[in-house]
Amino acid sequence: MREMVRCLYGVSTVIYCRYGDSLVTGTGFFYNKLSTPEEEKPGWVKVESIWLISNRHVIFHEERFPDELIFCMRKKGDSGMVWEEIRIGLTDLQKRTKLHESPEIDVATIQVDDLITKLIQEEHEKTQNKVSSYVPVSGISDAEMPQRAQIPIDVGDDVLIVGYPHGFYDKTNLFPIVKSGIIATPWDLDFDGKPCFLIDAKLFPGSSGSVVITKPINIKVEGDRVMYSAKKKYAFLGVYSGEPYLERKPIDLGDFEIVRKESFNVGVVWRSTLVQDLISKP
Repeated sequence: MREMVRCLYGVSTVIYCRYGDSLVTGTGFFYNKLSTPEEEKPGWVKVESIWLISNRHVIFHEERFPDELIFCMRKKGDSGMVWEEIRIGLTDLQKRTKLHESPEIDVATIQVDDLITKLIQEEHEKTQNKVSSYVPVSGISDAEMPQRAQIPIDVGDDVLIVGYPHGFYDKTNLFPIVKSGIIATPWDLDFDGKPCFLIDAKLFPGSSGSVVITKPINIKVEGDRVMYSAKKKYAFLGVYSGEPYLERKPIDLGDFEIVRKESFNVGVVWRSTLVQDLISKP
């Protein structure tokens, strides 16, 4: 499997949040907090912690946590890929989750490295097989942050959005849907005074919490030099949050009203630096 496909395959997961009898579906992706440079060994970097990233409105729907959150690991089964569910109860979820103090910031981070490690260790103890059947988590990391990726970013640039619209995805390979768009507002300016920017892309519900990255490249131009990388590189831009709508005057039908919404066909993306800020909070 090609390197880029492997990365997109392992970075994302479908999320289910159970609120009583209701089930909210969304998208999440993994973020690896790496060790500081002075702690690194040649060729290897320690993963300090693994975080599940999604939207506040998915994890904290209507300002309350779900009774249970479920995310999944991909596992090689006898007849193909299968989901292995990891369940987090209400009390444990509250302890693991970090939200921004402003309810407007639609980003949520949940620490999950111990849950993933436990799953793999239990498999090893049960089978005594050193090769895990779980697909490795190839999470976004500090190395893909825009300031470190050294990839030029500007309005009009291509982006990829990796998610599970309406829970729709490849049920055989458990591969997410990768959609494309462009950056629709100046990258170096916050849209409407908030730490976000807009992308020109038509996405469906269930895509909330998707990772947004630059279109991977292995050739770039710096001044009068052409730079090449054997491995395609990309920058982690942020977390997709949904579409803004224009609400028209409600239509009164007596017993109920119909509210007509018009889409601008753009999406809100909260900046990737918010993820770093949240997981660094004590």
